[in-house]
Amino acid sequence: MALDDIDSLPAAAAGITPTSAASAWGFGLWTELTSATTTDIYVISLVFQITNIPALDTTVEQVFEIGIGAAGAEVTDIQIPYNVRNDTLVGYYHTRPDHIFLPEPVLITSGTRIAIRVADSLATAITYQGVKIMYKEGASAFTAVDPFGMMGIFGI
Repeated sequence: MALDDIDSLPAAAAGITPTSAASAWGFGLWTELTSATTTDIYVISLVFQITNIPALDTTVEQVFEIGIGAAGAEVTDIQIPYNVRNDTLVGYYHTRPDHIFLPEPVLITSGTRIAIRVADSLATAITYQGVKIMYKEGASAFTAVDPFGMMGIFGI
């Protein structure tokens, strides 16, 4: 891919499927996203989908961790809290993936192994489907886009 493209990991493949522990707020095992990045990347977002509903009208809170390092020695680099209600008692079922954008891109250097794990508020193990990250590659610092020209007003 070219510098300044926005890409996904994994690309042109199914997303990974990390599973939470079978206890509330227990982290599941790390699931490898890539064995090594080929360039410096700036992580922009995470996408996932919950495809099983543990109970009707239940809000599920999650904490995703994106870690770096060798298998068995991962270190959390990004922690992303989220919550979702996939269903209601009136029969609505949320079928599209959830997409979480980070407040600012996070650098992961070239050659780094990336893995993801998740904990949630349920006492049941949940498998998260289609987990991917979006990233911008490049060796230079990421420049935020200010589409409305408002960042200067807020001191950003």
